[in-house]
Amino acid sequence: MQLRHLIEYYLTAGMLGIFRHLPKPMVFGIFEGFGCLMYHLLRARTRLTINNIGIVFPKMSMRERKALARNCYRNLSESMAFNTLMTCGRYTNEELLNMVEVQGWENYEEAIRNTDCLLYTSPSPRDKQFHL
Repeated sequence: MQLRHLIEYYLTAGMLGIFRHLPKPMVFGIFEGFGCLMYHLLRARTRLTINNIGIVFPKMSMRERKALARNCYRNLSESMAFNTLMTCGRYTNEELLNMVEVQGWENYEEAIRNTDCLLYTSPSPRDKQFHL
């Protein structure tokens, strides 16, 4: 195994070990701070994000584009925190099931019967509602 892989492995294992013992809100806060830091430090990536938003939403002002870009980084940070906590086993199956509300399951079952393929999507943990 290459030295780089060993370093990455032990850094990841160490971070998971730390996050396993911290309160959940603190883990989310750490990741949110990390996302904010990356928004400001990764200037080329941030500019690319803002430019791409401008292509998709040409009528959006620069201020609105920057706000949306910050929200993108925040959303990614929150997803990373949530996934880290799941990896650490910090959520029980019951907690995870309680985060999901299913409406219109019959539509899903009908789609399975009537098609050869389906597109599955997943919301971020911050989303309050998600419709297919």
